[in-house]
Amino acid sequence: VQTCALPIFIKKIEDAAKKAYRVLEIDSYIRFDMRLTVSHDVYILEANANPCIAKDEDFSESAEKGKISYNKLIERIILLGLTRKNSL
Repeated sequence: VQTCALPIFIKKIEDAAKKAYRVLEIDSYIRFDMRLTVSHDVYILEANANPCIAKDEDFSESAEKGKISYNKLIERIILLGLTRKNSL
């Protein structure tokens, strides 16, 4: 991937993930397995609504790459669950 193309990929990935999240009516955390093409096309292969959240798994490692520490990730998931419980 060329450096100048990186912002294009990031925007397309974010847009695809947000659209799929809304279409699937997800109300918690999820992991999307995606594939990217050299022509900047984004394909969602799978939506995993119950990804493993161990520190050495893809979900947690992806959060780390997005500047979200493991502890912060777990805190966000817990707060999301508490918020959901209180809204029922």
